[in-house]
Amino acid sequence: MRERWQALCQRLGGDADAAAWFTILESLHATPPRAYHNLDHIAECFGTLDQVKANLENADRVEFALWFHDCIYIPGRSDNEERSAQIASVCARALGHSAEWSAEVVNLIMCTRHTTPPVDNDAKWIVDIDMSILATSAERYQKYAAAIRSEFGFVTDAQFNAGRAAFIKGLLSRPAIYHTPHMKADREALARANLAAEVKRLESQA
Repeated sequence: MRERWQALCQRLGGDADAAAWFTILESLHATPPRAYHNLDHIAECFGTLDQVKANLENADRVEFALWFHDCIYIPGRSDNEERSAQIASVCARALGHSAEWSAEVVNLIMCTRHTTPPVDNDAKWIVDIDMSILATSAERYQKYAAAIRSEFGFVTDAQFNAGRAAFIKGLLSRPAIYHTPHMKADREALARANLAAEVKRLESQA
């Protein structure tokens, strides 16, 4: 991951402080300790990004945003993306990027709140990439679900099951989970099957 970050900074033309910023990214993604929203999640996002980057208008900017989109993550807080975007903006400016470029990064990260449908092409892609975990194998999905439960270890099973089931039902009620034609065709059905199976498990434990 360190080499990937340095390569990205070199492509963007601002690698003087790349090593220092990677140390910061490592520390942020390990604080507080996380079972899912860590650098492994970022690496998985990059796996999807590498498969679809030809469809993006600015793949390097999307990659930069992915590095930061969960750098601040405290379960239960509603401002994680906003705080993550602020740090991304500081890094972008420190590496020599314009205010306009930094603002685009902030917009991409804020789209990963998943509260409103993204409009721009790259915004749609970063949202879909972030949600690509939903369309993995049943075994991988169950590990993801267990990791999310671990991150919410401070609530009771009843509280978690009810909240998680409501969140999933909200996703399933949408006309589509994914926003890009590619992801809709390739992953929508599997994502819905995984989500429906998790709701069934949660409700069986009620």
